Order: sequence, then C-alpha cells, then structure tokens
Amino acid sequence: ARTVSIRFKSNNPRLGYEVVMGVSKTFMQYNDKKLKQSSENILSFIDKQLDSLSVELKRSKDSLMTYQRVAKLPDPDQSSSTLQIEVERFQEELFILNDELVVLNAINQKLKNEPNRLEVYRILPELLGKSYETAIAANLEALYVLLEEKEDVLFKLTPEASEVKRLEKRITDKSNQILRSIDAVQIRLAARRSVISSKLNELEVEYSAMPEKRMEFNRLRNVQDLNEKYFQLLTEK
Repeated sequence: ARTVSIRFKSNNPRLGYEVVMGVSKTFMQYNDKKLKQSSENILSFIDKQLDSLSVELKRSKDSLMTYQRVAKLPDPDQSSSTLQIEVERFQEELFILNDELVVLNAINQKLKNEPNRLEVYRILPELLGKSYETAIAANLEALYVLLEEKEDVLFKLTPEASEVKRLEKRITDKSNQILRSIDAVQIRLAARRSVISSKLNELEVEYSAMPEKRMEFNRLRNVQDLNEKYFQLLTEK
C-alpha cells in the first residue's frame, strides 16, 4: 500500500503535534487538488468527445435523410422483418457487452495500482447498472471500509505497528479477491461477446440479401442509432 510517514522531533509536544498535523493537512489538500485535476481532465476529454460525436451524429442524420429522399422511401418506419429485429437485438447486446468490458478493464487497472480510499469510492458509481454490479460492489465497499479503518489507525500508530500490518494484509487479501472476481467476469463476458459476434455476422450475411435500397436505409439508421446511444452514454458519465 502507498503510505506517507510524517515525523517531527521536538521537546515541545504541542509544537510537534501542530507541525505534524499542519503537514498532514497540507498533504491532504495537495492530494485532493490532484484528484480534482484528474477529474477535470476526464471531463475535458469527454467534452471534446461530445463535440466530435455531435458533428458525427448530425452527419449520420443528414445522410439518412438524404438517402431517404434520393431513394424515394416514403414509409421508412414500416414494420421491420424478423431478421432486422434480430440484427438490432444482437447489435444492442454487443454494444452493452463492449461497454461493460471497457468499464471492467478500467476498474481492474485501477485496483492493480493499489488505490486509496477516495479512489475506491470513485470506482463504486461505475458499477451502477452493470450485470456484474452485485458480484463486485459488496467487496469494493468492504475494501473501502478497510482503507478507511487503516487511515484512522495511522493517525494513532506507526506504519510498522502490528495492527497496521494486519490491516494491510486484509486489504491485500480483499483486493486479490476482487481481482479474481473481475477475472472470472471478464472471461464470462468475453465468451458471451464471441458468441454474439459470431451470430451477428451470420445474420448480417443473411441480411445482405435484402433489397438494396431497404438494406442501405437500415444501415444508415443503425449508424445513427448507435451514434445517439454513444452520445447519450457520454452525457451520462
């Protein structure tokens, strides 16, 4: 675990206490500032992605409207065939699986970097609504409690104290347990994604036999729908 030891030797106990607490407070303020800067960088990145995606979304809508006018498709909202419904259903599931794997990989990396209490707390919202929320959230909350307990103990004891060492071992064990759970979930999601991708490829081959105009219209509409979903996903983060 990453720890900071602050010591000050003085014949005046009060002075020693004030110096150590002052340095501790300054360090915590610095750490909070760095976390805030990291959050601001993430928000800046998302804003840039939103600007770029907004242009792409408008382009996909314009392409769809132009093709509809040129191809003379007066009734594009007619009932979809069973094949089209299946394609869209598998595209939706594949989209969700990819998003869940991206989030899970990010969480996995953060845990391998031995996060502090605040970093673990920031991970918890990323699990909301995910298929693996139940399997991981409870253990993450337990890890948060252990890290919080360690911070409290370190205000009274040195890092070499036996109680601190026991807490560090419990923290390591809990982190490893979470990482094992993540590995199992990743294998399950990757296997499901492989099955879905294979099935989707088969359906798209069959889908290509549809009349050219209708196929192109549906392709453009699917591109627009996916852009809208991605845009909505970014605005929710």
